[in-house]
Amino acid sequence: MTRYSSYHNLRVTGALDIPTLRSGLDRAATLGNQVIANRTHYPFNGFSSGSSQATNYRSAHWTRRGGRVSLIRLVFNNSTIGATGEAVGNAEHTVKASIEYNGVTYPVYFGGTTRTKTLAVDEQAVSDPVAISIPADTQFYVRTYLTVAVLGEKWPVAQAANTAIGEGYASTTDKSDDVSYTSFSAASVYCPSAILGYTHETDTANVMVIGSSSGWGQGDTAEANYYDYGYISRALSNQYGYIKYTRASTAMSHYLTGAGYARLLKWVNVVKPTHIIQQLGSNDLTGGASLATMQSRLAEFWDILGSTGARVIQATYTPVTTSSDSWATLSGQTVVASNGVRIQTNEWIRSVPSSAITGYLETCSVVESAPNSGLWKANGTASAYTADGTHVTQLGHQETAATFDMATVLGR
Repeated sequence: MTRYSSYHNLRVTGALDIPTLRSGLDRAATLGNQVIANRTHYPFNGFSSGSSQATNYRSAHWTRRGGRVSLIRLVFNNSTIGATGEAVGNAEHTVKASIEYNGVTYPVYFGGTTRTKTLAVDEQAVSDPVAISIPADTQFYVRTYLTVAVLGEKWPVAQAANTAIGEGYASTTDKSDDVSYTSFSAASVYCPSAILGYTHETDTANVMVIGSSSGWGQGDTAEANYYDYGYISRALSNQYGYIKYTRASTAMSHYLTGAGYARLLKWVNVVKPTHIIQQLGSNDLTGGASLATMQSRLAEFWDILGSTGARVIQATYTPVTTSSDSWATLSGQTVVASNGVRIQTNEWIRSVPSSAITGYLETCSVVESAPNSGLWKANGTASAYTADGTHVTQLGHQETAATFDMATVLGR
């Protein structure tokens, strides 16, 4: 038996036994190991400048919409996803953190009574549970104070701070517990790569997004209600907990070697996702991979990800074109050489060819002018759905996210 979602963005093979499915999937929904907040990401944006031995950061997050959260644990990593997928570091650094909520800071401990944790290169650390309870759908902050032993040593950073929502970096003097200090400036932030805890709701899921720039949400502009990037984040909309493991320019081929997937699986083991949405592959296509190569890489990657026990959901690949009129018209566009293989790969994905995946996200239906046309939708306005021929604009992210029924996608 084959079932399709009402939005035609998921195909599931076999009988769909929801009670059995949930009992198997919710291994991560144990006390203290649910992803309870958004806007967390494995570091991916290189390193700090090295011009200071100490800096404060403040990152903004929102709790899940389904229920109050408690017993919050912060996860920190001393490595960044490199250009070829591997995690790399610069030097050991020391972390001190607190959770700021409703005008009060709550100290974070590591190992009982210790406020600081020194992370070696490529080490990850999970804090003790913080005795705090935050209502559903509520903003809070994480304050993090970073130090290194020698001037010039660096720590990894993630997305650019959004100062409009109170994020940023500040003074070299420890401000992690100083709730009155709010003079933060724009820069790439160091923040938890995941925020775990316990959520008081019955329908839970831990979603990991693995991808390149499009999986992260390049081309989007963060906005209310949750200020995160990309159609996947927008579609999840804090109904389910999610984290991102994405980095521009990376390809599946980068993760099919020991250095790439060993560290990826190390991270998966901390978060224990119930679902993985996989978007990597667009750079393999533009890099010249044949259909046979794409099929081989996808099958191998699906097997690796599926071995974690998570449900793997594969995204289809959006067009890549050049344009003579800034993508205002269809006639001004020219498809790239890889478009034929992209079409064949997408059709193969839609057939759900492996038991290692349970469905797919149809990312093309909104932004492609017609099924398998290879052209971006155009409405007469320059850069309406893409501004560079590769990445979706904010409009495209908004409209694509609106087509996804994530409860169906996740089998909830």
